[in-house]
Amino acid sequence: MNSTAHEPSVYSEELSRRIKAEFVEAQIPIVGEANQLDFVRDLKLSLGARHEDFSDVGGASIPKVGLLWSVNPDWHWRASWTKSFKPPNLTDVTAAGSQSVITRFIDPNAPTGFTPVLSLYGTNPSLQSETARSWTFGTDFTLPSAPGLSVSLTYFNITYANRITDAQVTADALLQPNLAWLFTKNVTPAQLASACQHTVYQGEGAQDCLNSGANIIMDDRLRNIAMLKTNGLDLIGKYATETRVGHFDFGLNGTYLFRYAQSNTPSSPLENVVSTQNNPINLRLRGSAAWGRHGFEAAGSINYENGYRDTLSVPSRGVSPWTTVDLQLSYQMPAELPGWLGNTQFALNVQNLFNVNPPFLNNSAVGIGYDQENADLYGRLASFEIRKRW
Repeated sequence: MNSTAHEPSVYSEELSRRIKAEFVEAQIPIVGEANQLDFVRDLKLSLGARHEDFSDVGGASIPKVGLLWSVNPDWHWRASWTKSFKPPNLTDVTAAGSQSVITRFIDPNAPTGFTPVLSLYGTNPSLQSETARSWTFGTDFTLPSAPGLSVSLTYFNITYANRITDAQVTADALLQPNLAWLFTKNVTPAQLASACQHTVYQGEGAQDCLNSGANIIMDDRLRNIAMLKTNGLDLIGKYATETRVGHFDFGLNGTYLFRYAQSNTPSSPLENVVSTQNNPINLRLRGSAAWGRHGFEAAGSINYENGYRDTLSVPSRGVSPWTTVDLQLSYQMPAELPGWLGNTQFALNVQNLFNVNPPFLNNSAVGIGYDQENADLYGRLASFEIRKRW
């Protein structure tokens, strides 16, 4: 895409906002010891509300409802529903970060095949808060026949609205009907003057902005235009036991995503992108085991990320799963030792013990060969710590 863009302006601006917040919470016992039933040992309803007021973007009230149902001392059910909001970052609403530049877009009807457009990028003082609605339903239980074992399973469903982003445009954006909302055609002198006044022109000066000859404005500054819907399961399993040779702890944590669907423009449909390049993977697991005795501790964990599809390659290809191992070794000196040695802990931590490289991804858009959203290139990392407690 041909452009007369220059390096972004460096600006300095004092940024601040004042925040006021009030909250209230109540817990209402419905069933307890005095009136428990066969399958309802305990039933509690919790209600909460929070109001936050921001000096620059206004305020919002956030409700929360929760329910806890205990079948018996070893088995509980829980549910929650809440709304939330997140104001835009201060650096995203500063006026000095709004920029404009002349960009040439493909236009078959133009004599040269291109049309100059005054393109607005960067920050946007008109941004509003992002919002979300979430609900969860889960259960926690222990087994009397297996002391030390506990399992927690939670289903979550989250919808994010008004997410702040900008549209990804290419040189043929004028020809794409789903991007028509970005463009104002046949602009009036007043519209052009307003765009030039509220942005930092990346040409020679403000006068060049007014005399650029552009009769189309594209406003691709940050906006509240994206939506995301996701749902899945969280699993937490723990088992602890004491033996003659020491204390053992085992754990299994995992998340499975059924859906991670997003749209980045108001007119585009939701697209499920779970388990595709640079997006969340449907299955992640972490298993751990630890042993401790007489101040010695050894712990290891296995981290697993499921394989997924690279949909940008032609034809699409699979990306391999990634499994790494972490190790921790430590020794806690007895408290009765004299001087600085008492209650001193020595610990060795190693991440990615076997130095396993992340799976290859043809990430040509950023010129690297791995998925920076789901992996890193650090390789094996070892650290040694000395901690002293008084």
